[in-house]
Amino acid sequence: MHYLRATNEVWRIPSVQIQELLWENFSANKGHAMTKGISAMPSMHNAQALLLVLATWNKQLLLRSLCLFHLVLVFLGSIHLGWHYAVDAYLAFAIVVPAWVVAGWVARSWVDPQPRVQLQPQT
Repeated sequence: MHYLRATNEVWRIPSVQIQELLWENFSANKGHAMTKGISAMPSMHNAQALLLVLATWNKQLLLRSLCLFHLVLVFLGSIHLGWHYAVDAYLAFAIVVPAWVVAGWVARSWVDPQPRVQLQPQT
């Protein structure tokens, strides 16, 4: 955070101002409902990025690669910009993967395992 704040003195980093506003509102217990709380664990940013990777895993290599790159950027950026500790992302990943598997089981259970007989049109 010291490095981030020092860099903010040279180049404006909006993340620093937003974090300060969130902390001030949290400390003073004021502000709108959106800024009253601070939530970091698990990281929803990282969870969403991993869900995107899982959703595109069987798609084209380029799309999957772009989503993996996005995941890496979100992971590193959320830590480097001071929004999350790495463990926040690890917990998100640990929740998302089993949730994805369970969602797949549920989705497959909704699909009729027996194909319906298609009636042929009379000619």
